[in-house]
Amino acid sequence: LTTLDLSPLSQVTNIAHAFLVDCTGLTTLDLSPLSQVTKIGDAFLHCCTGLTKLDLSPLSQVTKIGDNFLYRCIGLTTLDLSPVSQVTKIGDRFLYRCIGLTTLDLSPLSQVTNIAHAFLVDCTGLTKLDLSPLSNVTYIGDSFLHRCTGLTGLDLSPLSQVTNIAHAFLVDCTGLTKLDLSPLSNVRIIANSFLVGCTGLTKLDLSPLSQVTKIGDRFLYRCIGLTTL
Repeated sequence: LTTLDLSPLSQVTNIAHAFLVDCTGLTTLDLSPLSQVTKIGDAFLHCCTGLTKLDLSPLSQVTKIGDNFLYRCIGLTTLDLSPVSQVTKIGDRFLYRCIGLTTLDLSPLSQVTNIAHAFLVDCTGLTKLDLSPLSNVTYIGDSFLHRCTGLTGLDLSPLSQVTNIAHAFLVDCTGLTKLDLSPLSNVRIIANSFLVGCTGLTKLDLSPLSQVTKIGDRFLYRCIGLTTL
């Protein structure tokens, strides 16, 4: 498939699991006929690697996004999330391996309170990421940022309501040279692999974690650049 007309689906309100998987020949896709959709199931446009741009504006009624949303759509270089501003919960592997993205504005996700497993994984093209729209988030799943190697700085201030940090909070974010943990002062529990392979960090102040009562295995695993702690 190189083209696909979705017009006949204009009455659809819910999209179930695996809507268009491995349709690598598609270079463009008009989502306008899906303007009535309120829920998107797992694996929406899974591995549609030929897409270079995608207008999500027809999805403005969507309140829930399932797992693997735009999984491995590696051709995308930009993505406007504004149309999904009503979403409160994000499923696993959101934008997994969208390596072509160089910028990503999270502002439309200001209603989100729950972020599931693997929020951004292998988004290696991102050089900066503003987390401030995530100030309502109270829960973050495993592998929050995984192999986002292009990030050189990260402000955690918006995560001040988080009390538990799940497995593998930051993994292989090798570009980070400093990290202020002050916003995590309300954290009580840190699961396994808090910081893994963050080799660019040379120092880390743990004093904001004074309320922590439990730390899992591999707390600072492979953070080989740390000279003081």
